[in-house]
Amino acid sequence: MRKIITILIVLIVLIIGCEKRIGGDTDEGGCLIGAGYSYNKDIGACIRSWELDESQQKAAKIAVENIDPIKGTTITKVETLRCPGCFDVYIKLNLNSGEQDMLIRLVNWEVSEEVKEITNFEECAAAGNPVMESYPRQCGADGKTFTEVIKMDIEEAEQIAEKSECKVKGDLIKDAIFNENTNTWWINLEIKPEFAKEGCSPACVISTVTKEAEINWRCTGLIIDEMDKELCESARGHWNECGSRCQIDNQGKEGVACTLQCEQICECGGIAGFRCPSEYTCKMPAGIADAMGYCVRNG
Repeated sequence: MRKIITILIVLIVLIIGCEKRIGGDTDEGGCLIGAGYSYNKDIGACIRSWELDESQQKAAKIAVENIDPIKGTTITKVETLRCPGCFDVYIKLNLNSGEQDMLIRLVNWEVSEEVKEITNFEECAAAGNPVMESYPRQCGADGKTFTEVIKMDIEEAEQIAEKSECKVKGDLIKDAIFNENTNTWWINLEIKPEFAKEGCSPACVISTVTKEAEINWRCTGLIIDEMDKELCESARGHWNECGSRCQIDNQGKEGVACTLQCEQICECGGIAGFRCPSEYTCKMPAGIADAMGYCVRNG
């Protein structure tokens, strides 16, 4: 009986010893070798040494000293902010098993008491994140891009609409919403019978950037791009429910008027470095640093 138990124990040990950890081989610090990480004793965590300069490694060390690291704790990214000794240190506790993500912000080489979630352009710029001098301006932080809101009150928007094709083909309904993503006012339109289109629910769209208005017919039965939010975000792209290929294609150009029609697009490039799925290419305007583009299918 004892002999049988001994044999079983040996078999269990052998099986456990032969199992590979999820995610691939690791070094003595629990770092994923296949992903390019190695354990740095000075920092006390897994890093890709070629990605971090001396200051960023110093910031990573300070951040790790303020947590309770476990085997496999990994520095996934260190962003240098626009103030002395200011960094955002992104940490994954045990990258191999997909445990907790953390963000630690350093200000003047000290851990900030609170990292506030950025929700708009003003907060992004105030935090010292890079701002792209487009019009409207864009700011990137935490893998997101925030567009500056060009303010215009509804009264001014209605005045612009009254002088456009919206008034010629219909009457404005006092029901308006403002889209901060596209800097546009949307006012429902009661279309005149002679201009009506079947299956459409038109709105007058006023741009606070160009100060122009036009009709968005919002018709059903339109052809939908094969790209969807799940596919876009799985490749680390930025899904925009109300984007504009025309505006992206004509960044930095003067005298180009784009229609104010919402398009579902997967945005790529930009300050945040958004990406496209494998069968798509990022189409970007030439000659503009940190320009935003959009994903188009190859071929």
